Amino acid sequence: MPTNSDAGKKITAEEANEYLKKYLEIRENLRKEEAIPIVNAKKINKKQKEELNKFHQSEVNAFIFSKGIVERFFLGKDEEGKDQPKADYLMVILSAKYTNDESGTPTVVIAGVNKADDGKTYNSLSIPYAADQQPPSASLVKFPPPKEGFQPVVLHITL
Repeated sequence: MPTNSDAGKKITAEEANEYLKKYLEIRENLRKEEAIPIVNAKKINKKQKEELNKFHQSEVNAFIFSKGIVERFFLGKDEEGKDQPKADYLMVILSAKYTNDESGTPTVVIAGVNKADDGKTYNSLSIPYAADQQPPSASLVKFPPPKEGFQPVVLHITL
C-alpha cells in the first residue's frame, strides 16, 4: 500500500531506538538542570543544553500520521503484497530527533507491536522498517472538533 511521505517516514528499529535514546538523554538533562540538584550530579555540556532548550521550549504538541502509515502495521502485507507479520497494538513513543540542526526537536515514533509471551511486555514487528517517524507536527491551541471543513488553530506546522 503506498504511503504519503509527507505524513511519515519509514525507519528501522535501530533508528527508532536512536530517537528514543535522544529523548531519554534530554529528559535526564532536564531533570539535572531543572529539578532539585542531586548530590554529585554531572553537569551537561553546551550541545546538550541547546538540545534541552530546543525540546523544552518547543510548542509542538501534535503529530499527524496518514492512515496508510498506521495501517501498514496491521495489514500483514508489505508494499508488494507479500505476507509479513502484523501487529495487534500501536505503540506511540515520545522521542527527540537526533540528527543535524533538528537534534533535540520533539517527535514521536510509532510502531506496530505484539504482546510478548510474558503478557507484560511488547515486541516490535520483525520487518525491515519496524517503525515510522517524522510526521508533520503542529502546535494546537484547540482540539479540532468533528466539523466538516474545520481548520485547527495552528501556531506553526512543520513538514
